[in-house]
Amino acid sequence: MIRNALACSHRPSNLPDNQNTTVPNIEENNDTKEEETYKILWQFTAKEDFTSAPVISDGKVIFVGDSGGIVSNTVYAVDQKTGSLVWEHKLDTRPSEFIAESKGFVFVGCDEKLIALDAKTGNTKWEFSDNPEEWHYYSYPVTWNKLVIIYKKNPLQVENKDCIFVLDAITGAVRWKKRIDGLLQNNLPVIANGLLYYGIHAKQWIGQIIAVDVLTGQEKWRYKADTIWLKQPVANEKIVCFQPEGNELIALDALTGQEKWQFAPDKGHGFNKYNPSIANDMVYIAYSDDPNGSYLYGIDILTGKAKWCSSFNFMARYDAASTTYKNRVYISSYEGVDKPFFAFDALTGDVKWVFTSEGTVEKVSLIEGVVYITTQLENKGSVLVALQDLSK
Repeated sequence: MIRNALACSHRPSNLPDNQNTTVPNIEENNDTKEEETYKILWQFTAKEDFTSAPVISDGKVIFVGDSGGIVSNTVYAVDQKTGSLVWEHKLDTRPSEFIAESKGFVFVGCDEKLIALDAKTGNTKWEFSDNPEEWHYYSYPVTWNKLVIIYKKNPLQVENKDCIFVLDAITGAVRWKKRIDGLLQNNLPVIANGLLYYGIHAKQWIGQIIAVDVLTGQEKWRYKADTIWLKQPVANEKIVCFQPEGNELIALDALTGQEKWQFAPDKGHGFNKYNPSIANDMVYIAYSDDPNGSYLYGIDILTGKAKWCSSFNFMARYDAASTTYKNRVYISSYEGVDKPFFAFDALTGDVKWVFTSEGTVEKVSLIEGVVYITTQLENKGSVLVALQDLSK
């Protein structure tokens, strides 16, 4: 096992001059030429205050508006090119923050059930609920091949009530079910290498990461952490990364569960705030240092050593650095007047461009080279913005 840390000495450069926003702590670069770094393709306004991260299916951008359980909750489908409304579907229950799509279906996890909609029409294809009378909710669905994976969680955190379901995406039939011995610690199923990775809070008050075969539910390995609480894991074909109760980031071998390395920053604290992401053979994670701002680290996936660290003078959102696409890492502000949304170079940590949203950024999706940002407007609903990243 390798333990690593890096002093955060690098500051990003090359911030375009044509961005009217609050900027991070960046060394002035007089050689930077003004260029068009992004383009707003379209915007769509929903009446609900909160929205899910969008998905793409059949030429449509589909997302869910959440009123917070007060008024209506609506699934919207807008044209991928123009942003014009194609169809909408009213929900009779509150949705989760993320949806999924597969084989022309859109899956919405809700308080009482999982709903599968036809992506073309918005009509309900099937619904699934294991026990409608019991108080529970179905968390964010994830699709893999012809399967949809979802967690059923008890909101009162009663042990032995949480379950994992793997369903046929076309029919909703249960392929297998696994009752958790303890509590599920995460909301989002994570799949790589044909394995499903999830974190639990075991009866012995020990946090564990478990890998099971996604087709059968057979356990492949189990890692016991030194602490109780574990953050959302992320995985690819090489490693599984998660953050226990503390600043360190732990990487496990994705196929064996053997610990590969640990990384701890010299600045900032991050537990219960930030989720990492994996791309470009690197792991990206942000840490805060309230009130002094935040730090974004780019970490080598094999060695656990940081290649760069960039500082910025705002508090990042809890899912900071969890949105990556090719050579970009996208981060949004948690609070503040200007509410900036930053695009970082994933290889160097330099800022490529900054977008100032009218409202607070809620969710971000990177689909087919387009950045979809949902923002919350105070007492005015929410807006989905489609941005084309033009930076090199």
